[in-house]
Amino acid sequence: MKKQHTILQQKKMRIDSELDSTARETKEQEACIRTLQNDMTKLNVLINHKTGEKETKQQDTILMENDFIETLREHEAKSISMQNEVDGLTEEKERLLGSLVDSERQIMLWEKKIQLAKETRSTVDTEYGQGELKAMKCEIHRMQVRYNQLMRQQELLIQEMEKAVGRRETITTRRRRFGETREESRN
Repeated sequence: MKKQHTILQQKKMRIDSELDSTARETKEQEACIRTLQNDMTKLNVLINHKTGEKETKQQDTILMENDFIETLREHEAKSISMQNEVDGLTEEKERLLGSLVDSERQIMLWEKKIQLAKETRSTVDTEYGQGELKAMKCEIHRMQVRYNQLMRQQELLIQEMEKAVGRRETITTRRRRFGETREESRN
């Protein structure tokens, strides 16, 4: 009986030892579970935070893309406007050149007529045809006045043409600058 009692006591001690060991393992397991739960909570918070950042960055990207597209459209409209202005100035220049050529032709005709009138006047006898001579003098004077008017008109046309060329050069310079700015913005 004593032996049996000793065996039972040893058995009880073994069971108590196993129970203590199991209790310690259970506590360790619970501590691990709590640590893992805390880690999962932190990960969930981090995931939510990163998701929010991602959405914010996507919205910022969309806004920047829309701004860029709008700026590009504005620059395109300016470019078209400048091209139309250049075309208009080119047409104006051609018109002024045509007008200048016409004025020069008229000036040459008037110069020929004046020269012819002077030659005619020098050949006419002073005693003969005084009435015709006065009429020719009047005609010569009228031609000289017209010649002076044409010379003034030619000078004005030349000035207008120089201004048009200057405006065209300014527009061309602006267009080049705009093209360079546009290429830099693309890069």
